[in-house]
Amino acid sequence: MDYAAWVNVVLAAALVGVTAWYARDAGKMRKAAEAQADATRRTLDLLTKQSEEQAGVRKTIVKTAIETARVNLNYWKEQKIADLAALRILPQPVQLTPPESASAVRHARAISVDGSEQLSSAFDSFRLAEWEITMLALLKEDSVQIVERLRTGFHQYLDEAGTSLDRAQRCLYLHSSAPADGSPTDGLCGGDYPKVGADRRP
Repeated sequence: MDYAAWVNVVLAAALVGVTAWYARDAGKMRKAAEAQADATRRTLDLLTKQSEEQAGVRKTIVKTAIETARVNLNYWKEQKIADLAALRILPQPVQLTPPESASAVRHARAISVDGSEQLSSAFDSFRLAEWEITMLALLKEDSVQIVERLRTGFHQYLDEAGTSLDRAQRCLYLHSSAPADGSPTDGLCGGDYPKVGADRRP
């Protein structure tokens, strides 16, 4: 066999070896890519589950705050606070605003910005109503005019709180299926409502 033939044999063998090496390396790369893809899918599944759980907690906090506010609102609308004040049996302090109000507004914003603003407005009205009833409880003189003004103001703020709660529920419950990634759903509540009574302070 001449020199050229030997060269061809050596080159052919080398080519076979290189091809085999690349094939083996490609197999390893493919397996690594598949393993990475599996890890990515598992990570995404875990993040999705966590986001869904967080969304569930968010909605629970908001719903609980609204339900507490409704109970307080309905109870105090039925009370004859002027008579209770005259008998000096008006309880103090009266807390109309749910304890978790700040957290509820923060979580509501992730569901609907419009809804969170209405919920915040409702809680503002509750705080103003609390001020009115506190002044009534601390009133030292039996002034019919002052008592009537405080009583009227108290119920007016309760009415405003109720209106804002209705609007908040319309926005927040409408978007109870908000994106699991927490992105807010803006402008979908059927109206840009003003905040009720938010600029009014005693």
